Amino acid sequence: MLAVAALATYGWRYTAVLIGHRLNPNSPVFQWFGCVAYAIIGGLVARTLIFPVGMLAEVPIAFRLIAIGSAYLVFYGFGKRLWLAILVGVCTLLALVNFLGESSI
Repeated sequence: MLAVAALATYGWRYTAVLIGHRLNPNSPVFQWFGCVAYAIIGGLVARTLIFPVGMLAEVPIAFRLIAIGSAYLVFYGFGKRLWLAILVGVCTLLALVNFLGESSI
């Protein structure tokens, strides 16, 4: 059973290597897939922050929107550094909740 699973896995990997050399990563199809991926991620983030469940639902929407805005400004203000924007957004949300909010995370 293990040998069959390994054969199936490595067979697809080998096929991907053979096909992968002929693909152009700058083609319009790949750009379209990239745009779709970013749209899905953006939609999931927006849904999570606008319509949250669990503990995040207790945080006021104004705090969440301020955190999103601060992350957005840092992302575009500091050369599209994603991890810096995420860090600033999370820290902003935590600071707002801990210092101004009635609930705590």
